[in-house]
Amino acid sequence: MKVALIHTYFEEDRLCRVVEEMKALGRPSIRAVWLENKGMWAALEGCHRIRAAAKLGLEPIMMPVPYRPGMSWEETGMGSEPIAILSDWTIDDVVANAGKEIVIGFGEDGPPPRSELRRPGPGEIMKYKVIKEIGFDFGNGAVHCYVGKIITSDESPYDLTPWVAMGHLAIVEDEPVKTTKELRRAPSRKAHDE
Repeated sequence: MKVALIHTYFEEDRLCRVVEEMKALGRPSIRAVWLENKGMWAALEGCHRIRAAAKLGLEPIMMPVPYRPGMSWEETGMGSEPIAILSDWTIDDVVANAGKEIVIGFGEDGPPPRSELRRPGPGEIMKYKVIKEIGFDFGNGAVHCYVGKIITSDESPYDLTPWVAMGHLAIVEDEPVKTTKELRRAPSRKAHDE
């Protein structure tokens, strides 16, 4: 199952709280539109809950919202307004943009089990390639990482494995960068005879 998130924004502290709550409450219920042509759900809510479910290896319970062009937010049962971050979006906008940003897979479409995701070993720096745009706060302000950018595990105070699991980062499989420094002597030039 693939679920397209309604937006890319999330708060790390809030995500941690949602993960802890979900450990007690179990699988989240998410209102979403099924997009047959894309083979995925367009979530109308719950970006933090969907991310938390992915972290915990839980598959969300999708609550289908029958979609028709021009429908209002009120018709979804969610009230008259979407979440504040999307105050100017219609349901049509959500459906049209589904899959252009973040899509999280579950079950067969999901990431490998967390135990199979490689983490840096002692004295090792791993390189990651951004495959879906993402924003990080590395403690010195927000950093927006565009597709194709290479980042390393030593640049981040976070364990980047969850972002690999969510499909934002891919591990660059060349030789890991060692943190130990190897000193090499520069080649000396021999004086030329004139």
